[in-house]
Amino acid sequence: MVLTNVSGMVAIPAPSNEVRMISLIAAGSVTESRNGKLYIGQNVLDYNYGYDFTSGIRVKALAVDKNPASYGQQISAWCEVGNLNAGNTPLYEWFLDGTALAASDQKTIAFSAPASFRQ
Repeated sequence: MVLTNVSGMVAIPAPSNEVRMISLIAAGSVTESRNGKLYIGQNVLDYNYGYDFTSGIRVKALAVDKNPASYGQQISAWCEVGNLNAGNTPLYEWFLDGTALAASDQKTIAFSAPASFRQ
């Protein structure tokens, strides 16, 4: 919890590289941790209570510049990862329909959409 027992206008610290989920809780509410969630009564206050978000690399974003894309159209894709240790560089491996497109430390790639539909 960031702030407790406050009323009126308050400043909530939120560093530029972090996020905050703000929940207003009535005074006297009792919280309970069950199965990795934080509850007030039967209402879930936090679905990831106690989770350590600092371990392991995670994909923060994966996107393409065209959606939908036409057959044979040039597409650019990019991936943004988080939770890297200082000095580490991720290795990106790009695939299309199970076939490797490229392997590099680049988070972007350009490729052509398949010329026909495959199932």
